Amino acid sequence: MPKVSVVMTLFNSEPFIGAAIGSVLGQTYSDYEIVVVDDGSTDGSAAIVKSFGERVRYVHQPNRGCAHATNHGVALSSGEYVAFLENDDVWLPQKLERQVAVLDLTPDVGAVNCDLQYVTEEGVIEEDWIQGRVPHDPYSRVFLKGFNFMLSALMLRRTAFEKTGGFFEGFRAAGLQDVEWYARLMDITTAHHIPEALALFRRHGHRIASKTRVRNEDILLERLLIRFRQDSRKRRYILSRRVAFLSNQGKAQIDKGRIEEGRKELRAAVRLGLGARVGAKMVVRSLLRLARSVG
Repeated sequence: MPKVSVVMTLFNSEPFIGAAIGSVLGQTYSDYEIVVVDDGSTDGSAAIVKSFGERVRYVHQPNRGCAHATNHGVALSSGEYVAFLENDDVWLPQKLERQVAVLDLTPDVGAVNCDLQYVTEEGVIEEDWIQGRVPHDPYSRVFLKGFNFMLSALMLRRTAFEKTGGFFEGFRAAGLQDVEWYARLMDITTAHHIPEALALFRRHGHRIASKTRVRNEDILLERLLIRFRQDSRKRRYILSRRVAFLSNQGKAQIDKGRIEEGRKELRAAVRLGLGARVGAKMVVRSLLRLARSVG
């Protein structure tokens, strides 16, 4: 049984999957397995993964979404610790070694993250980075105890993953499924932050479609509200974010010429904000947007 299970998922990731796997094989820590779940790719990703031979366990499944593929990968793995690597990101050589040391030495810690540095589509490392601790961020303050989690920066105990129940598979497409899961993770365990960039987050043009992002945002807010409805602080935050979501959706609809649909969303934002007494600024903004849509 390996100490660490590296779980990766992919869907049409031909340009980047080879570099991602190569960064795992280049780790200074060697007691790991790699499980790659292909969520129905139609490009050359499978051939690239298979070219690594027995060093990588490749599993293909019909397209069922990133959340399902991730859960499937964890279920197929066996390590005491689980580390996730997005198919377009890259690890620096000491990432696993440094994080294993933290979990080995601090049994009360369930998860460990690190900073990430940006890398271009062509592989050029940039100067700016993503910090693993951002206590000023509203979401981080309310749900994540000052942490900023990115999947490629995370390692956690298998027992902690199991306690969360895994990723919610209602997210059919990638995008925000990890955000919803992080809130549940930090509800059941503690985390440690290594203030060093041990992973690279790739910037590239293959973005999540706007319709998918909107749908996932709706699912995220609904899921958070269900889970944390008894926590007044978290509930207020979710409702205020819901007001902003409805207002921005209303504006987007109006900008596309769908005037009545947009007004409906804006009126819903006003009703929710006034009824729950949250999001005062967005309520005012929604009213102004309604007024402009009439003119």
